[in-house]
Order: sequence, then structure tokens, then C-alpha cells
Amino acid sequence: MAQVWKTLVGLFDIHLDPLKEEYPAWTVAKKFLRDFQPNRIVWGGDIASVDSISYYNNQKPRLAEGRRYSDDVAITRREIRKVQKAVPNAQHDYLIGNHEFRVQRYVDEHPAMEGVMDWAVNVGLRSDFGMNVIPFNKVLKVGKAAFIHGWYWTMQHAKKTVLQYGNNIFYGHVHEHQVAVHNFQHREDGMGTMAMSVACLSDINPDYRHNMPTRFQNGLLILDLHRDGTFTPHHVMIINGVLSYGGQTWKA
Repeated sequence: MAQVWKTLVGLFDIHLDPLKEEYPAWTVAKKFLRDFQPNRIVWGGDIASVDSISYYNNQKPRLAEGRRYSDDVAITRREIRKVQKAVPNAQHDYLIGNHEFRVQRYVDEHPAMEGVMDWAVNVGLRSDFGMNVIPFNKVLKVGKAAFIHGWYWTMQHAKKTVLQYGNNIFYGHVHEHQVAVHNFQHREDGMGTMAMSVACLSDINPDYRHNMPTRFQNGLLILDLHRDGTFTPHHVMIINGVLSYGGQTWKA
């Protein structure tokens, strides 16, 4: 029996918020990372909510009260540092999500902040943490797998994604797990073509939903990477802060 060449863990939609307590899903995910020791970690976007400059909080003083961009930066740096300390030998990729892209939109509206506000620079993703940073809506390729933050929010987002991209791809953004496959005649490598959304690591009953039902689920992605570029995916659900994988269980 041969061992897996390398392992990758995908973390999506943590939505770190300096004004809220840590979510159980993120707490247990960090414990899992410490014990699992993956070779590569893909931070799949929306790692922080960046609500300090949210367009949706305009004209809502109570929602914006006490929020500072510097706090969004600080909590993100703190959590990345914790993970890198716990998993010291992993390679890290960071996909800019729509929440991090709020910084670019803010600078577009306040051009005096150009050169001052830049999420990757402010957090130190490259300079301090040595990460490979993927711009908003761009694709990261790892062997025969690809990653994006997420392009669509329709009911059948996985089907739309696989048809648009035409290759194997993993993404977040929608906070739920969904899979769609499609057979493309041009493929000769023996792999099916799949789009898989990865569940989130944040709150599944967020304040802005006001207790309305959501499709949200907690979970993370594990990829067994093979030398020829192929992979075996494992989507691992987190239920009430409990993660089970490989015959072991972690609790928040």
C-alpha cells in the first residue's frame, strides 16, 4: 500500500469578526490542522468579513459602531499566525474573496486611500506570511485541481460552475456543500469533470439573516494529491463543532 504523496486542506469563508466570539467550526478546524499537518493549505477567501468598510453598513450607524479596519487586519494576522505556528511546514495560498475585495471597492470610492489600503499588503500575506496570493475571481491551479473563491450564488451553483469552467474546480462563497459533474468529450485523462462547493467555517445563522432559514453548512476540504496531478477529494462536514475523519474525532 503506497502512501499519499501530499495532502491539501481547503478553508473557506471563516468570516473572522473582531466583535464576535470565534465560531466552533473554526475552532475545531484549527485543532484538526495541528494534528493532521497538511502539506498545503488553501485559504479560500472571505477569511475575514471586513465589515468595517461594508457597503451594507452605510447609513446604519449601530451596525458600524465600534468597527475599525485595523481590527479586521489584526484578527486576520493573528489567526494566520496561529495556523502557521501549528502547521510550520505547510505551503499557503490565499484567494481574495468578495469580502476582502471590499477594500478595493472602498479605495475606488476613496481614492485618497490608494497606496494605504491594500488587503494583501496590510495583512502581510506575502511579506510576513510567505503566501501565494490569488487575485479576486482568478483561479489557483494545483495539479489537475483548481480553486476559486466562487463565482455564483444560484440554487444550482455547482452545475453552473462546472459548465462555465469546464474542468475540476473547488470553491466556497455559498457556505454550503454541493457537487455537480459533467462529461466533456475532450477529456482523455480518465478523470471526471466536477465542481464542488465547500461548506463554510463561519456562523450558519448570521445576524443579517434575522433567523431566517439558510442553506449554510460547516465543513472543510481535504485533497489527497498524487504525483501525476490527480487527486482524491474528501469533503468533511463539521456538525455542532465536531469533526470526524479517518477514524478520529475532534471537538471545538
